[in-house]
Amino acid sequence: MGFPGYYNAEDVGKRYAPRLALVSEEASTANLTLSANDKIRSVLVMIDMQQDFVMPEIKDDKERVIQAAGSLKVEGAVDDVRRLIEFIYYCPDQISSIVLTLDQHIPWQIFFSRWWKKRDGTSPIPFTPITSEAVQAKDFRPLLEKNWSLDYPVKLEQTSQAPLFIWPDHCMIGTDGAALVPALAEAVHWLSITRGIQPIYLFKGTVPKTEHYGPFCPCVEVTNNPQGGLNTIMLDQIAKNDRILFAGEAEDFCVHEGMVQVLDYFGKLHPDALKKIQFLTDCTSMVFPDNRQAADDFLQEMANKGIQITTTQKLAS
Repeated sequence: MGFPGYYNAEDVGKRYAPRLALVSEEASTANLTLSANDKIRSVLVMIDMQQDFVMPEIKDDKERVIQAAGSLKVEGAVDDVRRLIEFIYYCPDQISSIVLTLDQHIPWQIFFSRWWKKRDGTSPIPFTPITSEAVQAKDFRPLLEKNWSLDYPVKLEQTSQAPLFIWPDHCMIGTDGAALVPALAEAVHWLSITRGIQPIYLFKGTVPKTEHYGPFCPCVEVTNNPQGGLNTIMLDQIAKNDRILFAGEAEDFCVHEGMVQVLDYFGKLHPDALKKIQFLTDCTSMVFPDNRQAADDFLQEMANKGIQITTTQKLAS
């Protein structure tokens, strides 16, 4: 199947209001089979393909900035999203349902600089790691939730590959940065109408006392918060499909932790579902690409457990 008339690959990295009326008009004439009739059920899980992670800086011919970059832009993410969009348009019959996870943040969270002070009274800058050793040495002190915060780096290092990082403000609720990439929002809208799919949006990241990289559980569970534990309902729902596609940003944080959660939960309760997973390596990139070896080791670990490591190009051929 070809692209809809409104689609232009150059739009993928641009900020604009999604043209949903135009998308709806074209979708109404696509005449595709409804997903309810699919004999093989296939779910596409898209992790955090949001403007703050994807959008590049754009300058005019006089080197003036006409579009600001996303506050936590991942190199390569525009091409990741473009390939996924084009897979949706080329192979809509391969997608029966859609799950989109969306990072959503509020001003005071444990991974933002304003939560902490250094010895000299200043706040740590973005991308500063706060290790358990540094906290024990009193190099950093929390301004909120003191007892929890002092223990948190230890708990995090026990459950995650990464230490506590200070991140720039990103995906703040109510901002454009928290929204889906517009061209992807159009593709999701088109697919939803043409195939009769109700997309599922999974919001995560509003628990102040912990990071929430993987979409199914925060990095450290917070028992008194509605979002503070493992989302078994969503994991069980995903596992019921005959094929499970994973894509998203970023490979070394939210996507990595999401796949760790899937490996752990499916391994215990749905071991047969691991062989249904197809991980799309051409639709994910890294915040820290110098850590490529660790990412490749994890790809091999997934493959060893039955997950298929593939690309949209292979699936579309």
